[in-house]
Amino acid sequence: MIDDREGYFQQFNAPIFEATCKEHIDTVMNHSTPYYGPLLYWLVRSAGIRFAVEIGVCKGWTSYFIAAGIKDNLNRAGLDKTVESTSHNGHYYGVDISGIVVELEEKLRAKGLPATMVQKDSYHMTKEDFPLASMFHLAFIDGWHSRQHLLKEFEILYPMMAKGGTGYIVVHDVYGWVAEPMQEVLKDPRYKFEYVRFFDNYGLAILRVMDDYIEDPKHYWPQGPEPDCINEDGTYRTEEDMQAELAQRKKEAGLE
Repeated sequence: MIDDREGYFQQFNAPIFEATCKEHIDTVMNHSTPYYGPLLYWLVRSAGIRFAVEIGVCKGWTSYFIAAGIKDNLNRAGLDKTVESTSHNGHYYGVDISGIVVELEEKLRAKGLPATMVQKDSYHMTKEDFPLASMFHLAFIDGWHSRQHLLKEFEILYPMMAKGGTGYIVVHDVYGWVAEPMQEVLKDPRYKFEYVRFFDNYGLAILRVMDDYIEDPKHYWPQGPEPDCINEDGTYRTEEDMQAELAQRKKEAGLE
């Protein structure tokens, strides 16, 4: 639990942010990625992510948020009835060369989170290090910030990522240590991404894997957008008129 010994929340009143930290396995806030932990939690929740890997875990700041998001997704889907079913239906893997991973795994599992730590140099990780994951929906890279390691991590992880726009690779320090090698990644023809980058806290990139993606603008609403409500002469259309248009579209889309 974050005990706020540094007085962060006394100085900066942020009740929602504070609430997200109360169950954390660490006692001190991470100052290089303070907001990216909760951001990753909500990315995991909003994208329905069940299998994730993190490269470079430090003291487990973002590890907790990612693993907690996976557990909450499983709970929402009714897939966390037993410890075994939870781990097989969704799992967090952390990769770090430091011996602290043993303690972190214990702390995460004590919270009931489906988590496994792999003590290994990410440069040498293989698919066999992640036996419960047939693929990853999320990879968070924040390990050794060298060109050599970043490029190798992408080479290893990209084939393991879920395709069709359902896999996300998140990278920290994209306006810091790895700014230059990230440009190489983004220009590499082997990879297909759409992405967004944030400036603050040394920069964060969220890359969506677009291999095998099929554009389907009518995925949720086959009848298309809401009808235009203003006529050419500037007057408003009637509700009946717009409903009639929607009914016709639904019929053409085979929904009725």
